[in-house]
Amino acid sequence: HQFWNEVKWQDVIYIIMVVAYVMWEFVELGQRGVKYFQSGWNLLTVLTLSLHVCTLGSRYVYMNESDFTKGLREEQDSNLTANFSKQSRAFSNFIFFAALNVVFVWFQLVHYLSDCVPKIEVLVNTVYRALTPVCFLVVIVSDVFFGF
Repeated sequence: HQFWNEVKWQDVIYIIMVVAYVMWEFVELGQRGVKYFQSGWNLLTVLTLSLHVCTLGSRYVYMNESDFTKGLREEQDSNLTANFSKQSRAFSNFIFFAALNVVFVWFQLVHYLSDCVPKIEVLVNTVYRALTPVCFLVVIVSDVFFGF
């Protein structure tokens, strides 16, 4: 299949890293049992790993749908019409999962940096305490904005 011709060494490294990370978390889950899910950071890790797997899966689907476009380029018939809905939907899904993944990876980066730099943990705790008032402020401003 032409999909494997499109896979680059960076893709292989990313796949290996995701598989290793998933296995590492399964080992930790086996050691800690149900207590694993009591930590918010571990829930963030599960979410991030799920997004990594969804990103890989959606990229695979997109690359398989791209075969249609490659075949279309080879056609010489000028009256040929094409439907790109499958390919565009697959690309949209890939971009969606990749974008969500990037956002949550930043949260994980803050978690890992807080282990190295104690001041970041103070920042995380401050933001966490301010989260509820900020959410209420957003609701009030949205109500005023959409109410008028």
